[in-house]
Amino acid sequence: MAYIRQYANGRWQAVVRRRGYPSKSESFTSRKDAVQWARSVETKVDGGTYSDRSLAERTTMAAAIDRYLEEVTPGKRSARSETQRLNQLRRIFGKHTLVTLQREEIAKYRDQRLRDRKAPGTVIKDLNTLSHVFEVAIKDWGLPLPGNPVKLVRRPKASRGRDRRITPEEYERLKAACKESRSPLLVPIVVLAVETAMRLGELLSLRWSDIDLDRRVAKLDMTKNGDSRVVPLSTLTALTPTAIRAVRRPPEP
Repeated sequence: MAYIRQYANGRWQAVVRRRGYPSKSESFTSRKDAVQWARSVETKVDGGTYSDRSLAERTTMAAAIDRYLEEVTPGKRSARSETQRLNQLRRIFGKHTLVTLQREEIAKYRDQRLRDRKAPGTVIKDLNTLSHVFEVAIKDWGLPLPGNPVKLVRRPKASRGRDRRITPEEYERLKAACKESRSPLLVPIVVLAVETAMRLGELLSLRWSDIDLDRRVAKLDMTKNGDSRVVPLSTLTALTPTAIRAVRRPPEP
């Protein structure tokens, strides 16, 4: 049953106790509010719909993101980029709790990122990552949140994919600019990228054991979609000594 009492400072406290449930208490400025709250909690408990939101109300976004980084992110192939994204979100939303972060604040973040000339695709990834933190908190951690506020935020329209290939003149200018870099591997990496259309992560993970010079192919064991694939290598450029230097050499014996 509910217990109502008044403090010396004039505020009222309502305490609800039910067998099988931890006691729940709140303080109010009036006795009427205390009684209404107690009756509401009792009705939910008796109907089996009561859930204690105190843990969710105390959990900050910083704490939730830290737990996500520890438990969820390490199992992803995109762990490095996701860690950077989550650290950014932590700086912006860390002081909010899981309950107090509202869609209005998230929409303001979206608009500011777009004003900062971030690509719509980047902003979409930010929102999707933040949304998944809420989903994990609800489904895996069992936090009784009222909902996922990120789902209520409209995503920006993604940019259209590229529909043309670099021209020969642009390619020569690009290589000339890359030669100004202090990295001797920038030019061969660009050559391989243009000739194979491989992603940056795929290029950087390439090993000599992945290259078959006789068949003129490179085998990628792990790609963005999780499947392996074989990439043809050009006879004109990708197999020249300059381009092959971009592939990581085996360790010295």
